[in-house]
Amino acid sequence: MRMSLLPLLLVLLSPFFSATINAKADPPSAAPRKAKIAGGWATVQDLKDPHILEIAKFAVSEYNQRNKTNLTLSQLVAAQKQVVDGTKYRLKLQVKDNSGGSPATCAAVVLEKPWQNDYKELVSFAVQENGYGLRSGNGAGVGSDGGWKPLENMNDSQVHEIAEFAVSQHNKEANTKLTLSEVIKVETQVVQGLNYKILLTAKDAASGDQSRNYEAVVWQRASQNVKQLTSFKNMLTSS
Repeated sequence: MRMSLLPLLLVLLSPFFSATINAKADPPSAAPRKAKIAGGWATVQDLKDPHILEIAKFAVSEYNQRNKTNLTLSQLVAAQKQVVDGTKYRLKLQVKDNSGGSPATCAAVVLEKPWQNDYKELVSFAVQENGYGLRSGNGAGVGSDGGWKPLENMNDSQVHEIAEFAVSQHNKEANTKLTLSEVIKVETQVVQGLNYKILLTAKDAASGDQSRNYEAVVWQRASQNVKQLTSFKNMLTSS
């Protein structure tokens, strides 16, 4: 009786079929995405690019909001960008004062993180050629990262809102019953956001409405509407 050749052929060909199946099941992996590496400043060639102009307009708008000014962007003179944890834009701007002042040239730095809900932050805004009394870096904390700078306009509604927040938050944390009486002195510091150091007077209902001076530090990131009470100290001086 002749032996069938089919089983023998199947045994011989099985390694070939196995290799073919495995090759199809394991396709070559896609090339990994290259992460952006932080580096130096690169010049932006197209100053009419809509995104660059949007960044420039944001810088002017944010300065207006913090300093209660009425500036508009006249021209984007130069721009550079740098890859960090996001992208930093260094801009040279010409602005005009809609309140009747003369034009001025300013330098601004904006940090952008588009993956965080289109996050933008004005890091600094410095006046290079001042035609009408623009405040460079000490109006509402717009300046280079570093030390504390005095705030001139302590009657600003935003400052009182932050002082009220500091007192209210301290009451929650310390179970006290203070009420804000007066803002005496304010200093600001540019960080990743803005620090406010506020010397204030508050009355304590628990001690017969006795007034005392306190120093509060509040961190704010205005673009995300975030505030945090960092410290609140009793200055131990009755007023």
